[in-house]
Amino acid sequence: MRKPVHKAARFLAAAIAGGVAFGFPGCAGTPAPSRPPSPFGPAPSTNYLAPEPRQQGSQQLYAVFGQALIAPPAALEITGRPPPAKLDDGRDVPIILHRGSISFWETSQPFGSPESVALRWIGPISVWNDAPASVELCEVQLPPDAIGNWLWLGSRHVDLAWIPAEKPVKVELGSLAAEAKSDRFVLACLRAEGASPWMRWRSALFGIAPASAGAVPIPFDPNADPHEALPARPAPPSLSDQLAARQNALWNHVLARLAKADADVFRRVINECTRVVRFDSGPVRFAPAWADAASCQLLLDQLLLNRDDARRLVAAASEWLSQQPVACAWVSDDAGLLDAESRMPLPRLGAANFSPSPVLSWASGAGDARTPELITIQPDRAQILAIPSLAADQASAAEVQAAEVHVGNWATKLPVDRAALVARPPGLLIAPSFLDSASNTWMRSQSLSPLPTGERSQIGALAARIVREAGPTNVPSGSGWSMYFELERSVHEQQTVRLWFGPSNRATLIVEVVLPETSRIPESGDPIVMSHEPGGRDQPLAGAQVIGSATHWSLRIPIPNRAVERPGLIRLGVEHIRGNFRSSWPRAMFPWANEPARALVDLTRW
Repeated sequence: MRKPVHKAARFLAAAIAGGVAFGFPGCAGTPAPSRPPSPFGPAPSTNYLAPEPRQQGSQQLYAVFGQALIAPPAALEITGRPPPAKLDDGRDVPIILHRGSISFWETSQPFGSPESVALRWIGPISVWNDAPASVELCEVQLPPDAIGNWLWLGSRHVDLAWIPAEKPVKVELGSLAAEAKSDRFVLACLRAEGASPWMRWRSALFGIAPASAGAVPIPFDPNADPHEALPARPAPPSLSDQLAARQNALWNHVLARLAKADADVFRRVINECTRVVRFDSGPVRFAPAWADAASCQLLLDQLLLNRDDARRLVAAASEWLSQQPVACAWVSDDAGLLDAESRMPLPRLGAANFSPSPVLSWASGAGDARTPELITIQPDRAQILAIPSLAADQASAAEVQAAEVHVGNWATKLPVDRAALVARPPGLLIAPSFLDSASNTWMRSQSLSPLPTGERSQIGALAARIVREAGPTNVPSGSGWSMYFELERSVHEQQTVRLWFGPSNRATLIVEVVLPETSRIPESGDPIVMSHEPGGRDQPLAGAQVIGSATHWSLRIPIPNRAVERPGLIRLGVEHIRGNFRSSWPRAMFPWANEPARALVDLTRW
């Protein structure tokens, strides 16, 4: 799998170097609290230099009892080689400079594996790599009994906000999250997040212990019993493990403070950080809908800043809760179902309830005079809603090509293809294609398109047109219509394009195009175009053409006559897989879905 977002990785690396993201709260000029950050106070000092007064708004460093302090050099105002470091009592403190990089975790599992599906749903996972070196972190090896001390770097005083050692906070999960703890997909998402030292804390909320560290064999004891297994000691923790332990301690501290300050707000924060949604339409499925890494880090920063004032702590948590979505809606399918008499689409829309109580939900098309069907959606549930088909005299009205979805007091308007798309010269454009739905964008009723913006795409976009042949074709079973595709050529990944014809979940015909990776041609073989009819055998599609250039594939795919529904309509969905990425048309697919939605195309008005 390629690294699809190298620009984003460089941005994250720069952010880490400045201490502004992922586990270094308060290290980027966040305002310091006006009162002392810890109840312990400084230990008796043997340094006769008076500490310099800390300026308002200066950077705050959080030191966790029993752990090394890990921070970017900029947070410690270190340039170049670290200066000698001491505590107030005169003890020397070693500082180790680590060089590495922040990148996105990549799975070696194939497309469709639980890891691949989990990554597409929860989004990129940032991890620490020891190489290549583009980011520096300082490991200040504070002794276990250093709590309450200040840190001196040369003659400069560094104020430390000490986080005491505390028992793990007791967390009671919501009913759905507790039920989904053993779900295969939810566990895959937790394991994927566990690869990041900045997100491993979430597994602790679910009561899942982190993976045990490796073991280092103890040198053989000549007096030991040769029949017994050699004893082993745990391997020293890596920097990534230390970062994870630090992040977990910070979260445990602020959540314990919040639980004492306001039990109700604490419970609501836990629900947002561990939310799992149940999809009740079709086979029951659980999917994480918890707050993402960036949102959680913002919450942690604010709770740390206000941890010593119960009212401000609760206010910061309440402000964060007010910014979380209470519901979402999406277009599940435009034309997978047709009205039997009018042959007009029967769109289906989805709605999810993130509020703590059941709410009434309904969907209605713009301009519809009929009363919509009311459905009660329970908390953390997702349902499919239907809207009626348009009347024949409304099909051409642009203002009716929309639908409103209501979930309690929350509402949104979604564009929906409630009439057939008309194929006219120079051809019906099949674009844009949309990346698989991700948790964060889905919760905010958004879709992401992978279309390139002037330069070569890192993911690979899909663009096509449905055109009518100018004259007789050499395909006996052809309908006289073809689809022309342009795809970027991939160097290291095989690409697959699938065309789905017919109703949703009951496709009448599937055409699959397999394009080999450029780096292994001719070893990997030629492009393959096959058609599959349910109940029949796979066979090459007659008349298909695939032409490769230095940077692109050009495809001509004849539309078989059996894919056309009378009177001159086709129901079509397009799926494009490249490596571990997938895009689809006309709607984004869920990562676990097996086939795309459908659009209705009218071929009679060319």
